[in-house]
Amino acid sequence: MWVLAGLLALTGCTQPEADGAEPPTVTQSPQETVEPTSDAPGDDGSDAGNEDPPVPQEVEAPERPAAMDEETVDGAIAAAKYFMELYPYIYATGDLEEWDALSDEGCGFCVNVAEQVEALYSAGGYATGVATEIYAEYGGGPYSDDVYIVDLGVRFEESVFVANDGVRTEYDAEDRPEFSLSLAWQTDGWVVLGVDAGAEA
Repeated sequence: MWVLAGLLALTGCTQPEADGAEPPTVTQSPQETVEPTSDAPGDDGSDAGNEDPPVPQEVEAPERPAAMDEETVDGAIAAAKYFMELYPYIYATGDLEEWDALSDEGCGFCVNVAEQVEALYSAGGYATGVATEIYAEYGGGPYSDDVYIVDLGVRFEESVFVANDGVRTEYDAEDRPEFSLSLAWQTDGWVVLGVDAGAEA
């Protein structure tokens, strides 16, 4: 189980540098930041553990930006931001169509997120929260193998995962100021090749 504002896992991903050299592969082990909330009453005799679970949210799909239709640095930035705007949407709805369309099959982060969402919803669960805020952006490329690199500052708000039996798992907010995505322009448009979440602020 991997965690980032609910869940984060990184498989190795390599980001090309501007001079075409390849930096070392970055690998981060899964980190569980919080434990599931107990259903038992609090130690002080309160019924805090028996509160009703949050209800599923109604979330609109993010709007696909027109800039994504361009093979430019601005197009890469727009695609990266849209991809991260899909993150809370897929957890809130279980709808992976756009996420999968933008994900390269070799992107470990992309695959792990999709598998987690599928597992959650196929078991009758859902998530609330998981909102993201993108507060910084920078892009460059194309570099080696025509790869573009987009660096984002991303803040993941606290979230709650609710199982089909009502058991809740709560996750704290996280701030990732060096969230980096590698993208490439292919026949059908942009695809995300890999993600390096960087260190938590």
